Amino acid sequence: MKTYTQSELKEILELHKKWINDEDGGIRANLSYANLSSANLSYANLRYANLSYANLSSANLSCANLRYANLSYANLRYANLRSANLSCANLSSANLSSANLRYANLSYANLRYANLSYANLRSANLSCANLSSANLSSANLRYANLSYANLRYANLSSANLSYANLSYANLSSANLRYANLSYANLRYAIGEMRSLRSFQIEKYMVSYTDSILNIGCQSHAIEEWKSFSDETIAAMDGGALEWWTKWKPIIFQIIEMSPAESTEQAVEEK
Repeated sequence: MKTYTQSELKEILELHKKWINDEDGGIRANLSYANLSSANLSYANLRYANLSYANLSSANLSCANLRYANLSYANLRYANLRSANLSCANLSSANLSSANLRYANLSYANLRYANLSYANLRSANLSCANLSSANLSSANLRYANLSYANLRYANLSSANLSYANLSYANLSSANLRYANLSYANLRYAIGEMRSLRSFQIEKYMVSYTDSILNIGCQSHAIEEWKSFSDETIAAMDGGALEWWTKWKPIIFQIIEMSPAESTEQAVEEK
């Protein structure tokens, strides 16, 4: 594993910039297996750079451009990636535990098998990201955008997902034990069928937790749904009242017969 001086890194970044701009003499940055622990790379343009297996633990990558970069198997533990652009980056099997990813853009990123335990992802953009089998235990995902994200088999135990946008996310087989889902947007989300159950009835997707019921784009407390007037339901969508009149008793029967477990009680079976 090679260690670089600040001047060597500066030269690599300058040549990489030329490569990005298709200028003569440009060379794509290849920092695979590099020892960049505690390096200052804030605001660096490493778009399309190869950083696979690199040691970036405790490195400062705040506001860095890592779009399409290859960071597979990289060590980013305790790294500062606040407001970094990691959209479409390959972070598969990367170690991001305890990293600061607040406000980072991870849309369409590949985070399969990545370790994000205890990471700060507050207000991060993870829309359409592949987080299948990722470890997000105890991660801070408050206000994070996880719409359309693939969270199949992800470990979200003790994660803070309050106010997170999980619309259209796939949470099948995910571990939500002790996760905080308060005020999360779960519309059209596919549940893991324990703490979050979901099914389709005609034109509407239905999902529910132990306290919240989502039907289509409407999300309210289960007890609120029970007391809604016909006028309130009719105002939600065209044809909603006819659908609600037909399916209301069946939906509540399903919830009663197959209640969602509280995340505080849900235990993953071995």
